[in-house]
Amino acid sequence: MTTKKQKSNSESHERKGVKRFESTTKGSSMIEFISKSETIFLTSLLFVIRLAAATWGIINDCDEVYNYWEPLHLFLHGEGFQTWEYSPIYAIRSYFYIYLHYVPAVIFTHMGLSKITVFTLVRVALGIFCLSGELYAYRAISKNINNTTARLFIFFTMFSSGVFQASSAFVPSSFCMAFVFYILGAYLNENWSFGIFCVAFSTLVGWPFSAILGLAIIIRMVFVKRHILAFIKISFLSGLCIGLTQLIVDSYHFGKPVIAPMNIVLYNVLSGPGPSLYGEEPISFYIKNLIVNWNVAIIASGIGFILSLWPSIGRKNQKGVTEYVSPIVWITATTGLWLLIFWKTTTQRRTIFIPNISIYCIFHCTYL
Repeated sequence: MTTKKQKSNSESHERKGVKRFESTTKGSSMIEFISKSETIFLTSLLFVIRLAAATWGIINDCDEVYNYWEPLHLFLHGEGFQTWEYSPIYAIRSYFYIYLHYVPAVIFTHMGLSKITVFTLVRVALGIFCLSGELYAYRAISKNINNTTARLFIFFTMFSSGVFQASSAFVPSSFCMAFVFYILGAYLNENWSFGIFCVAFSTLVGWPFSAILGLAIIIRMVFVKRHILAFIKISFLSGLCIGLTQLIVDSYHFGKPVIAPMNIVLYNVLSGPGPSLYGEEPISFYIKNLIVNWNVAIIASGIGFILSLWPSIGRKNQKGVTEYVSPIVWITATTGLWLLIFWKTTTQRRTIFIPNISIYCIFHCTYL
């Protein structure tokens, strides 16, 4: 006959066994996650793809030439065209954004390299910045979700035509796309300081409307984790450091105090023809665009997202804290909000899908 004490000891050993099993499982998962061979392989493959994009990818948008390469050429060689966006009357472009690319470009120029070589190397540098963000997001997904989802994610980014074209493009939408990779990784790792800084930098220096893509961090940090004071502090310091630097640089070049992000919002939302200046596209254009880029994945993952809401409600996370909505739902829900806002405007801009491509990728690999 088994005594109560023996039974208690047996249950205790079983519980310890479970804990050891969980610990071993986590350890093996982490070993797989940090596998050197896998990391080297993915990094090498991504580098080749991004190098190909920088070398052979075409420039799809005339804005990239006249609004960004021309001012950079002006800084490097003292001559270049000026578009109306850089006129002090409108001042809806930021020279600070140009300076970020001027730093590597001037180094390459002083090395005695030709203009074509400098042009290509700047594009390569942009590709490497994007690549680093992809790997950062991949590691975060592997650590916080699972390795299968992480591999699907990196597969989608590798072979996405949108990422291929945008990774080396010298335009704010591509700049924001690269930053959203970092935002996604910071969100999953709960690295709030880095995440908020990336959102602020992408919003102020890149494209103000990309702030929408940082909404998940606000929801999780403020309303779920209740880090309200930390959020206010980090947001204030990030905005102050980035905004003040941008204000100084832009005011110097425009000859008057200029807040370029505010001017962009005012022009596109509150005054003038804004984004419809050069025509508009119907909603059907964006639906076709999504289907062409993602095929049946966009439909299947959309259905999967809806179905995933029910089992995620009221689940406990790994720390035993009950969360009424899964963290991944918040980050993917920003995709719907983004599309809703820009479909409403029926703008002719075809680059509105670029900034949140990384969220599309996590959306697909999670809900397919």
